[in-house]
Amino acid sequence: MQVFTEEQKADLIRRLAMLERRGQIQWAPVDDNFEFRTQIGRFAYQISSRDKDDFAPYELAVIDTHTPSLRVPVEVIDTSEYANYNEHLQALYKTVKRRALGLTRIVDDVFREFDQFDDF
Repeated sequence: MQVFTEEQKADLIRRLAMLERRGQIQWAPVDDNFEFRTQIGRFAYQISSRDKDDFAPYELAVIDTHTPSLRVPVEVIDTSEYANYNEHLQALYKTVKRRALGLTRIVDDVFREFDQFDDF
């Protein structure tokens, strides 16, 4: 059952991306490095590469943390069903993963190691 309208889904993705760009929300890995979770108020948001390969399809789940008896997401936006969200969820997923795992810092550190040599 779809809980959100198409417009609401697009708006949700847009808002999460905006908050992520501003650094106003923090994401943490869930069980592996292909699924990440953040919480805003009573709702948790979980973004993942569904096949755990960093490629589409991507999923964004909305979870009501105040109703644990449900044990299922309120809504799941899956790019295998909604291909029009693929570009936006892919961009959000990649940004979230880079920040949550500190990948930008790691890349910077790799190249900083070369600074000890005069040739670079």
